[in-house]
Amino acid sequence: MTNTVWGGATCVMLVATLVLGSLVPISPARAEDPVVATVNGQNLTESQLLAELKARYGYMAREAMIISMISEQYAKSKNMSVTEDEINAAVAKDQAGVQAQGGTMEQWLGSQGLTVMAYRTRVRNNLLLQKVVAEDITNEQVKSVYEKMPPQPEAFHLTYIAVASKEEAEKLRADLVAGTLTWEQAAKQYNLDPYGREKGTDLGWVPKAKLKDDIVANLQRDGDLSQVLEYGGHWAMLRREAYRAQGRPPFEQVEADLREQLTQEAAQRKLMSLMNVADIKRLGDYKQPGQ
Repeated sequence: MTNTVWGGATCVMLVATLVLGSLVPISPARAEDPVVATVNGQNLTESQLLAELKARYGYMAREAMIISMISEQYAKSKNMSVTEDEINAAVAKDQAGVQAQGGTMEQWLGSQGLTVMAYRTRVRNNLLLQKVVAEDITNEQVKSVYEKMPPQPEAFHLTYIAVASKEEAEKLRADLVAGTLTWEQAAKQYNLDPYGREKGTDLGWVPKAKLKDDIVANLQRDGDLSQVLEYGGHWAMLRREAYRAQGRPPFEQVEADLREQLTQEAAQRKLMSLMNVADIKRLGDYKQPGQ
């Protein structure tokens, strides 16, 4: 996922606010307030709702808007801007990363306590700062990070489909080998994991050393299936999606990712330095989580 340039403490604070935000007593309704709900004949008004939202999320929202303002002010001073196409591209990249882990963007946003609008604002802030600092990332810095990368172990990128019984798994595997059913069709129809019904449940890169020899023997080519095995109380088969040899990947293969990593880290530092020197006056009755 796209690294946020919101400081770690801020991220914890925001999540804590969402989870721990205190309730406020429902105040008497004012006659001029629009009614937003009724409960057994009792009105809930807009002013009551806004007071509750302020108590729960006001501090979080104010901090997020401060970050947006600082990011925009600095980017404007450097004549930098971000287009909707650039935001959409970053969102699509995040979505691909979430889906590769077997989830959906809706689930991920919920786990982060983010609305779509708040998420896109965060992406925009990140991109603004990353654009500003990107020109300071040198080829020498990227190569230095590459040379410090530890060698990667020999590994397989694996997915799996799990079913309830050994007999069902054997029948499913036979259909897959015969070609009467595709892996995607099998995942959609039979996988017990609800988050793995598009392309199978993604296990990511699994070191060869962690796999039994009889499993490895069946995974000689991309697309090969393991034998049926007991897995997590169910019966499953593994599928090889890709192979990675031992050692450091070619520089050209990881250069873009390393440059992006350095850019994100530099943007994080830049935001922290901007927050430290900015003239920020936090006014009003907005309490931090736990207070």
